[in-house]
Amino acid sequence: MKTWPKKQKVPAVKFSQKYAILNRIGAANRVPTRHSSDVAT
Repeated sequence: MKTWPKKQKVPAVKFSQKYAILNRIGAANRVPTRHSSDVAT
C-alpha cells in the first residue's frame, strides 16, 4: 500500500497474510538448489 486509507481501517490479517507469503517466497529463494544461477539473490 502506498498510502494509508483515511476512512477505512485495514485489518491486520491482510498484512500478516501478505508478509507470510513474502516470507515463503524469500525462504524459497534462499534454499540452495542445483540451479543457483536461476535463484534470485
